[in-house]
Parts: sequence; structure tokens; C-alpha cells
Amino acid sequence: MKKILLGAACLLVLSGCTHQGKTPPRSALTPVSGTQVANVPLDNQCVKDFAVLKQMNPSSFSLFRSQFDDINRVYALYQRDAANLGKDPKELLSMELGAKLNQVCSRVKFAVYTEVQKKLTPVSEL
Repeated sequence: MKKILLGAACLLVLSGCTHQGKTPPRSALTPVSGTQVANVPLDNQCVKDFAVLKQMNPSSFSLFRSQFDDINRVYALYQRDAANLGKDPKELLSMELGAKLNQVCSRVKFAVYTEVQKKLTPVSEL
């Protein structure tokens, strides 16, 4: 019974976080204001988790935003020099950027999970 209540509470909390507008949510990796940086491709769930984290924990959001910005800067260099890179360096950069992006997305996902758990603590103590 507790699992059902906990699951229902999770759905209730997370259902308020869906995007209702006509335009899709902004990418988490948009460039810092005043800069022109290409965006690293993100999966949609990572963007959604990042938007939720911004609302739930702004300080964690800022930390992860700086990590995404660092990845973005390297990706911009990769895009700029891709035509001049050999096959192996290009593949290495692509794999490394993808791995780092997945790592930060996993951290964001865990941070959102932790924040939801904090919000559900009072409910679970009923």
C-alpha cells in the first residue's frame, strides 16, 4: 500500500512538470548570453530533467549548467575543425563528448530524483 501511495505521489509531483506550451522546451545547452556556440545534441528527457531541476534546485541547476557549457565549448571546436580532423581524432572527440554528455545527464537525472525524494519525505511519514 505504501508503494502505491508513493508511486501516486511521484506521478502527482512530476505531472506538474510537463511542458504545456506550444513551443518545445529550450535546450539545456543554449549558449551563454553573448556567445555563439553550437549546441551538443541532447535527448529530450535530459532537457526535461534539466528544466525540472531548474525549478527544484537552482544551485544544482547552475552547477550542471556550467558543465553543459564546458561540453558545449568543446563541441563548438569539434564542429569548427571537423573537416580538418582525421577519422580517429574525430571519432575519439565524438565518443568523449557523448560520454561526458551522458554523464552530466545522469547526474541531472539523479539530482531530480533526489529532489523528488526530499519532497516526498513528509508524505511517506504519514
